[in-house]
Amino acid sequence: MVGGVLTLFLFLIPVLEITLLLLLAERLPVFSLFTLSGVTAGAGWWFMRSEDFSLWTLIETELQNQRLPTEELLNDFLLWTCGMLLVVPGVVTDAAGFVLLVPVCREELSKWTRQQMHRHLQRKNLRA
Repeated sequence: MVGGVLTLFLFLIPVLEITLLLLLAERLPVFSLFTLSGVTAGAGWWFMRSEDFSLWTLIETELQNQRLPTEELLNDFLLWTCGMLLVVPGVVTDAAGFVLLVPVCREELSKWTRQQMHRHLQRKNLRA
């Protein structure tokens, strides 16, 4: 189920991005689109450099040890994800990246993620 949804997601996002970029190209100068894309990619690169991908390993280690990652660790990972979304060219990914820049949105997503991880750990413990 998750694999099918992920495959659909990975197919639809690029199609949506290309469609939106083509629509914008009809209304805006191409130079403006390239400039906007370059600025958001630069901002994303800065966020990715300020955070470390080893955060994923730390989160994975916490979960393997049956512990929830700290709020700070998840917040840092979401900032890294924000950077990754901004680096990828496109309107939808940039919008998602900018949403993650808003502290309230990031906190809510962090809470939701911790709840999902908690449920996952509980199910894992029930099976053991």
